[in-house]
Amino acid sequence: KSKANIIHPKKGDNFNISDAKIKILWPNEYKNSSDNDNSIVLKLKYGNMSFLFPADASVNVEDQLIYSGFNLKSDVVMLGHHGSKYSTSNEFLEEVDPKLAIISVGNNNRYGHPSNRVVKLLNDKNIKILRTDMDGDITINCDGNRIKVKTNKSNKNSKINWPEPVNTE
Repeated sequence: KSKANIIHPKKGDNFNISDAKIKILWPNEYKNSSDNDNSIVLKLKYGNMSFLFPADASVNVEDQLIYSGFNLKSDVVMLGHHGSKYSTSNEFLEEVDPKLAIISVGNNNRYGHPSNRVVKLLNDKNIKILRTDMDGDITINCDGNRIKVKTNKSNKNSKINWPEPVNTE
């Protein structure tokens, strides 16, 4: 049996991994539940760059995050619930204001993720989209001031340097 110290993060908890700062934005309290709205939502800040990870949280959690008092603004967001129709509201994207959205989704998945509504919303807001079903593995390197993104397969340009003008190769 493991003697690992198990912690149950909750809203407001902070952790540091080297120079990276992690803030737990959700849930309010630990529940032993597989409910998507019990997902851990976290924001990672490294230098001047920030990343938001909403896990499988629905629009219901997004709405609560908008009014939580937390600064949701992030350079990169990994879309909640694989870009499903149950997540990623217009209001949430207004608060997060990302430049890049990552969608972790299987090719031809049975759920039809990501939803057309979410993809259209991202496109309408000129948010760059990378998807694991189309782009394969996505690797983001961050030095605290800029990110470099690489993908291992893509039918579009596979390298992004940001926040300077996007240079693609």
